[in-house]
Amino acid sequence: MESESAEDINSYIPLRYRSLATNQRFLEFNHPYFGKFEEHIKKNLEERIPEFGSKYLWGEDRKLLKECRAHAGAFSKQRKKILDATVMLVHPFYAHLSHSDKVSGEDALSEMNYYLDELIDFVEQSQKLGAKVVLFETIHHYAASTSSLLEEGFVDSVFFTEYDSGMPIDLRRLYEYRKDSVFFSGGYNGKCLSTAINVIKSFSESLDLWGVHELMLNSPQDCVGSLKVKKVKHLDRKRIISKEEALKKIKKKTTR
Repeated sequence: MESESAEDINSYIPLRYRSLATNQRFLEFNHPYFGKFEEHIKKNLEERIPEFGSKYLWGEDRKLLKECRAHAGAFSKQRKKILDATVMLVHPFYAHLSHSDKVSGEDALSEMNYYLDELIDFVEQSQKLGAKVVLFETIHHYAASTSSLLEEGFVDSVFFTEYDSGMPIDLRRLYEYRKDSVFFSGGYNGKCLSTAINVIKSFSESLDLWGVHELMLNSPQDCVGSLKVKKVKHLDRKRIISKEEALKKIKKKTTR
């Protein structure tokens, strides 16, 4: 998928591959709102060690969480036309930001790029139809990259999750989505993505929950070769649908 919007969003991802063969990562961190945390964020993107606890209760993480919440509060929006349909992006760029050195083979790299293009296209089309787009994100990946998606309006609101978990810190806000049809994307299957699915299940009254097949990844830490998802933990097989099927379901809600 090639589009001006896709190129715009890709420019927000501060990671560029130089060589898959050497598995080198090159981070370009220059976010104006989180510059004072630059070294702390870079360290966490590469090492992913919960130095200050899974809920960011002290140290630099506590300060960064406060800044992330302030930023999210300033840029989250309520759109006038809102469907009872929500696209959930769970740690959508994790593989690109922290696990590019774990990717094994050109096929897996191609899958990551395909996933990214399809995800961007799905977000754009879903928003045009009136769906809400909600981000589940760690504070370090938010500060380094996905905060830009909120600033530019590609995401409506954000739930900060525990460190390397799909568990939101503020569970009470999930009641807002209890009647929605929810379409899940991101990573990783069996890990953060599956935790988020299970949490949403516990709040959902509609239980109209779907996984979008092309938009979910297995962890490159656990896979040799392909990152494609065949089955998703906490979702029945019949609840795994294609991107086009998901868009059709969202579109039906606009015609009611």
